[in-house]
Amino acid sequence: MHKNIFVVNTQLHLLLAQSIISGDRLHNCILISYEKDKIHSSLLLEHSLWSDLYELPVIDKKAAYSYKKKIKNLKKLNNGFLFWGNDYQLENQVVAHIIKPEKIYLFDDGLASYMDNIREVTFQKKLAMKLFSSLLLGRALKNVTGIGHYRVDGRYCLSKELVKYANQAKEIHLSFSAKVINEVRSAVSEQPICKPAALLLTQPITEYNALSKAEEDAHLIRLAKEADRLEVETLVVKYHPGESIKRSLERLDLIKRNTQASVLVIERINSLPIEVIISDQQDNPFKFALSVYSTAILTLKLLRSDLHCISSLSKADAEKSEAFFQLFELFRKFKIKEVNSERVF
Repeated sequence: MHKNIFVVNTQLHLLLAQSIISGDRLHNCILISYEKDKIHSSLLLEHSLWSDLYELPVIDKKAAYSYKKKIKNLKKLNNGFLFWGNDYQLENQVVAHIIKPEKIYLFDDGLASYMDNIREVTFQKKLAMKLFSSLLLGRALKNVTGIGHYRVDGRYCLSKELVKYANQAKEIHLSFSAKVINEVRSAVSEQPICKPAALLLTQPITEYNALSKAEEDAHLIRLAKEADRLEVETLVVKYHPGESIKRSLERLDLIKRNTQASVLVIERINSLPIEVIISDQQDNPFKFALSVYSTAILTLKLLRSDLHCISSLSKADAEKSEAFFQLFELFRKFKIKEVNSERVF
């Protein structure tokens, strides 16, 4: 029997991987994740679905030549079927180079899964990456431009409406344990949440240099004031795992100072994917989901038809970059509401 090898970089990846395993009734499944991501201690991890677990060290670029030696034990996984959400990550590509998969399957990874050229990579950087690969990683890197550039034998997604070539894609039906459901219900029920309630999804916007701090702050103020316009009583802020602690606290303080709603962070479940917290399986109080441009509001709208999803992205933002333009068009296509307006994009 062939091995089904899942390379998991985030909690969302873990949720999707296990949903694929359950939906397709896969056996002999191997989990490969980063040590730093603490996937092996995640509440979401269902040990019964996995035959074996591996943890990857992060590449030290000053000693990259030794990385393949550190993970040479993965050679025993040769010729299996590889499943991943990120075929751009350096470590992931080295894994693929070592195990030489017979087939490759791609599953969702947020923004980059639905848009072309999400990363604007200069010719100089492409050249530098290729040299880095040739000299230190045994030419392991095949993709230096963004997610979705490897040849794939199949595609898994949360909604076929979001991906190109939908006839080649298979939808993922989210699956998680009763333990996770009970933890979310317990964590939410402990909070003094008054209806109508809303979720505000923050993102590592300045950390990734997508906008300046002043520009991002202006968006967060617009979202906070939108909560007042919607007469939201409780606004629950959900951090993104890529945010720095310092910037997360700055965002929280800014939001609190610009809304009359009661602002909360539910620490117990903040690390869980928003798709779990807002799932139809949860008896939750949320009527609205707000964000600057998180793709989660797209998937949430498709997963929960009764949820009102709102973005602060404007046409002026769309003119700043190709990535923003593509995202603005996606929001228009799926009728995501615009801040301070009853109309959609």
